[in-house]
Amino acid sequence: MAITEIIEQELRDANRGLVEENRRLKAELAALKGGDGAGCVSYSELLARAERLNLIIESTQVGTWDWDPLTDFVTWNEHTCRMFGVLPADAPTTFTKTIDRIHIADAMTVRSAMVRHLERGDRLAVDLRARQSDGSYRWIHFCGRALKDRKGRPQRVIGLILDIDERKKAELTAVGLSEDLNEQVNLRERELQLARQELEEFCYAVSHDLRTPLRSINGFSKAIETEYGDKLDELGLDYLGRVQRASITLADLLDNLLGMVRISRVEVHPELVNVSELAASVLEDYKETDPERKVDIHIDEDMAVMADPRLLRLMMSNLIGNAWKFTGSVPRSCIEVGEKDGAFYVHDNGAGFDMKYSEMMYKPFQKLHSSNRFTGTGIGLTIAQRIAMRHGGHLWGESPGEGLGATFYFRLPARTSTAFGLKAMLKAQPKLPLS
Repeated sequence: MAITEIIEQELRDANRGLVEENRRLKAELAALKGGDGAGCVSYSELLARAERLNLIIESTQVGTWDWDPLTDFVTWNEHTCRMFGVLPADAPTTFTKTIDRIHIADAMTVRSAMVRHLERGDRLAVDLRARQSDGSYRWIHFCGRALKDRKGRPQRVIGLILDIDERKKAELTAVGLSEDLNEQVNLRERELQLARQELEEFCYAVSHDLRTPLRSINGFSKAIETEYGDKLDELGLDYLGRVQRASITLADLLDNLLGMVRISRVEVHPELVNVSELAASVLEDYKETDPERKVDIHIDEDMAVMADPRLLRLMMSNLIGNAWKFTGSVPRSCIEVGEKDGAFYVHDNGAGFDMKYSEMMYKPFQKLHSSNRFTGTGIGLTIAQRIAMRHGGHLWGESPGEGLGATFYFRLPARTSTAFGLKAMLKAQPKLPLS
């Protein structure tokens, strides 16, 4: 019998008593609400039954968890704390902090499974490794179900956790994995962290070493243009201009490369953000760079999301910046920022792109359009996509074809204004700082 079948059987056996006791409590509560007293039991009897329900939970040794997606608040019972190797007083209080206690290789799986469950109703059941206080890992089975209101909006997600460490290790050993799996996992995780640190140090070193000669190149080329420009012919001036533009482009590449590295390391601090005001602020910045340009702009009102405000501004700046840039040659430019089916989008009527090359757009320094037509380093969408992923969401783009405009969507899991009524919360609080 497969391990998943064993787990499901044990969960069914453990919950059978819970279901039966819960059914009895519901029937008696319904009788109490009826008001005729028929079949009613005393308050003390209800307390006794509730106590028996708790005893059943304790006897099964099954962990429980309860998450409020709106506030991100999460509660664990004592058995869940034990499986994560923490005292109840030290248990995480948010789902975000819970993810931090899961092995890095399993964290994204859990996030994706939760997103699919909330958005499509897919089954939420994942085997994962929970980090213990001593740095080791314990295998657990994580499952749950969302409780929704009449409009289908998730209000709470509750679930169970089962200790499968011994069975999982036995299964892994049976397929030829070594008994020191935890040590290997810890070693690989340390190697990954070291590699990330070395990459960041390398990027900073390269940036520092290159900036001084870049400033010299740009400064001396300007001096040549000023002092000796009248002695150069048209071709010489063209060569000089190319040197200046190349040095500026390289400086921009270094800045963007460092920004991309920082995004992978910065901590995410979600809070309620007014996306409508944020988009308007970003567009106002672009208007100031080209005040003579006429652009039709539409922004949906009262859009809100739970996200890190500074990272979200950087992502919106890249998406709106692309729309601004690629509509530059359109006689009647149009940029629209809105929300549809739980996803935010930035739409434009600019250059567009061929969908068969869409995956290339998210790779660093990859550009679908000629640099002669559109300036840029080819890293903006890479940064935007990584910011979405850091929030547990995703970003994608669509276009009817070249010259037919483009729309870029991003969804941050279960935290948009349509999902939990964040619009009402937005109106009830003062405006948030956007920069």
